[in-house]
Amino acid sequence: MVKKQIMTNKLSCCGIDVSHLTLDVTYQNNLGELFYLQVGNNNAGFKKLLEHTGQNCHFVMEATGVYYIRLAFFFGQFGL
Repeated sequence: MVKKQIMTNKLSCCGIDVSHLTLDVTYQNNLGELFYLQVGNNNAGFKKLLEHTGQNCHFVMEATGVYYIRLAFFFGQFGL
């Protein structure tokens, strides 16, 4: 009997440290390589983050204070 193999798309992983002015981002691509990026905590920074990580990513961020809210709503617009 031949077993069928199911291919799954592995999501890359992205951890985000949130501060008032910046986001410190560490992300892993689907080859397992790690990258670091710092962007502004604003729409231009959010767009730059998505340019680097893509949308097929599992995003994790700290939710302390109120500084993460704009990013959370930005991601929500894209269903992330």
